[in-house]
Amino acid sequence: MKSVFRNVLLFFGVGMTSFSWSQEVQGEWEELIEQINEVEYRNLDSAIFLGERLTRRTKKQNPYYYAESLRLRARAHLIQGDFKKVSLLVNEAIPIFEQLGNKKQVASCYNLMSILNDKLQRDEENLSYSLKAMGIYQQIKDSKGINMMAGNLFLYYLDHQKMDLAKKYLDIQAKTSPNSEESFFHQNNKGLFYLRKKEYDQAIYYFERAEQIAKKKQMVDAYTTTYIGLGKTYMELKDYGKSEKFLLMARKEAIGQRNLPEHKDALEALEQLYAEMGQKEKLQKVGADLRIVKDSLFNLEKIHFINQLESKIQLQEKQEIINQQENDLLESEVKQQQMNQQILVIVLILTVLVSVSFIVFVGYNRIRKQNRIISDQKQRLEQAHELNQKIFAIVSHDFRGPLNSLEILVDLLGEHHQETGVSNEIIGDIQNQLKQSELVLENLIQYAREELRMADLSKSNIRMKNLCDELILHTGTMVSEKKLEIVNGVDSKLEIESSTEVLRIILRNLLSNAIKYSPEASVIEIKNQGPDEIQIMDRGKGVSDEIREQLFEQSVKSKAGTHLETGFGLGLKLSAELAAKLGARLKYEDREGGGSVFSLIFES
Repeated sequence: MKSVFRNVLLFFGVGMTSFSWSQEVQGEWEELIEQINEVEYRNLDSAIFLGERLTRRTKKQNPYYYAESLRLRARAHLIQGDFKKVSLLVNEAIPIFEQLGNKKQVASCYNLMSILNDKLQRDEENLSYSLKAMGIYQQIKDSKGINMMAGNLFLYYLDHQKMDLAKKYLDIQAKTSPNSEESFFHQNNKGLFYLRKKEYDQAIYYFERAEQIAKKKQMVDAYTTTYIGLGKTYMELKDYGKSEKFLLMARKEAIGQRNLPEHKDALEALEQLYAEMGQKEKLQKVGADLRIVKDSLFNLEKIHFINQLESKIQLQEKQEIINQQENDLLESEVKQQQMNQQILVIVLILTVLVSVSFIVFVGYNRIRKQNRIISDQKQRLEQAHELNQKIFAIVSHDFRGPLNSLEILVDLLGEHHQETGVSNEIIGDIQNQLKQSELVLENLIQYAREELRMADLSKSNIRMKNLCDELILHTGTMVSEKKLEIVNGVDSKLEIESSTEVLRIILRNLLSNAIKYSPEASVIEIKNQGPDEIQIMDRGKGVSDEIREQLFEQSVKSKAGTHLETGFGLGLKLSAELAAKLGARLKYEDREGGGSVFSLIFES
């Protein structure tokens, strides 16, 4: 037992080592994903490089992280403008996520494809992927995803002058804007919606609400968007004073936030405003500032391009070091796998040894158990043989009575043969004696057969109501001749684990006695008292006090039945002995109102 315990501990230790190793590898993958998210908008080449590393490490080990690496690379290439690679990577990732059942990541891939087609000005494809993504987010009830796609679809339909559909997704966005940031964008979108519909009062109302949310939550980078919306609304209303006020505020916020794109939008709106107002000096000044901002944006793009080139040069210089580190890591992984294989071989050998030891141990115990069974069977066979000798001795003695009766009845039949007819009463007696003889013979044969194979009683769960129904069905003609009714009141759900054949013999003998001693037109009841007691009740004369104590003994002689049926005194004796073999006992009680109650009680 000590060696088995040691082997179990060793196997558990190896399993824990493998589990820890897999957790460590997964942690490295998660760290790579975090690095990609951190550097994506600062250094796209680094993000792409890290994504390719994650792809190589996960391709044959983990399908989820492999597909996630493809999605992250596609997102970086989308920002970079390499649209061809975006499509290839996303189309490879989608079926993997679908096979894994990760609907959220499938929707994220569809969102990337919608953005890609928007940049390529493919309106139908953009709309198709946006609707697919929205459908999945709604199916999985992802409120953040629903809110994002509702905003995208709103702006799409607003740009395409489909106001009813724009309103539909604006309403969806309203239901999925739980936090302040999302609520801000919703209010601002409503302002854009009513501005496009030229319902200026509503537009101003929602732009001002967006401004209040931005100030309350100190979303300083959101002020510019709201101020531009308000400036354009008042421009439409020809309220040039307020329009100029908000556009100048938008310009100031954009300068403070160093947000060149929104600074450009504010200046373009001011240029349109001063053109309508006819203020040439301000128009010229704003135009000059606008050219400077546009040049700055162009220069930023060039600087970004130069930075990308410098990053590529730095990456190339570091490539050899990184490749060396990867090679070292791969070698370490190979060594770890070899060590795991060696440990696995050791564990398999130990497992085989433990299995062989266990088989030998089990085999030894099985042989000992079989020897005990053989010894018990031998003892039971000897007891059965002795019991059979007793039974056949009793039968040989008791059979003389009914045989003599049959001879006398046959003689009487011969004497009446020459007369006008044969007596029906005599014929009935002959039939009755024959039936009783057949019953005794059947009991004797069944009992002898059961005793010869009862060395190992096979037990099963017996539905008692069904067994009693079967016994009632085969009660014979005596029931109909005596106009008896047998009621089976056993609980339909009651089951007893025992030997079906032995129970059938016991209950058939008890039921035969009840039929034998029941008066005409009476009722015999079969029912259960709890889960361990079966009762057979009749309305006969019962059992006298002088023979009650010896009722289940061998020396008891049976009395004639209500139709002069004869017996041999064997049924109760055999039934009691068979019941004892099942771990049960027979019990007799007088029935209230007259009659007998025979009970078969299973000892718990």
